[in-house]
Order: sequence, then structure tokens, then C-alpha cells
Amino acid sequence: MNGRIENLKPWQPGQSGNPGGRPRTAPITELLRELLQKPYPGDKQSRTYAHKIAEAMLKRASQGDVRAAREVADRTEGRAMQSVIVGGECENCREDREQRAQALSELTDQELETIREILERSARAHAAHES
Repeated sequence: MNGRIENLKPWQPGQSGNPGGRPRTAPITELLRELLQKPYPGDKQSRTYAHKIAEAMLKRASQGDVRAAREVADRTEGRAMQSVIVGGECENCREDREQRAQALSELTDQELETIREILERSARAHAAHES
């Protein structure tokens, strides 16, 4: 038999013969990246599709569009850190929750009614804004 004997040995436990795995191909993503670099048709300044999209995002963000502003911030500064608690709440969260519960228990009925009305108005305004 010709060939190398080491090729006949099985992989060690936990070892992969293809550590990088199958190369991922994303044909739509690749095509979009290619198209984003092309000049936008009819643009007098020969800007690309990517340039026009970025300008549109900035324009919407500067006009108060919170989603556009968040997208611009995420892409320029990175997404904000998010913490994850596994197995319950942290000590600070528990203390904070207990302090809020204590503060709420000390409110008068009139104060609670005022808070309820404010929350209801806010919820109605939010629902009207969303529709």
C-alpha cells in the first residue's frame, strides 16, 4: 500500500479535521457589498449607493428619528454594553427593588392615583404615536 500511514490515524478526541469548518458563503451579502460601492445613478457628485444611504440615515437622525440615530450610533460607536444576570438578580438590583417598593408603600392614595393617571396618559400618547 502506498501513501502516508499518519493519514490513516483517527483524530484525537475533541480534535477536528476541519477546525475552520465549512467556509460560509453569503451570496446576497457579497452582492450587496459590491453594489454599495457602485456609483449612484444620476448623482452629479458620483457618490456611491453606500454614501447616499449613509447621508439618508444621518438626515433622518438629525430630524429626530430615534431609530436612525440609534443605527448611526451603533455603527460608529458600537452597540452599548448589555449586562446579563444568570440565576437571579444581583445584590444592587435587589436593594434597588426593595427601596422602590418601600418608597411606593409610603405614597398616599392621591399620589398613587396621580401616578396612575400619568402612566395612562403616557400609554395613550405612545399608542397614538405608534399608529
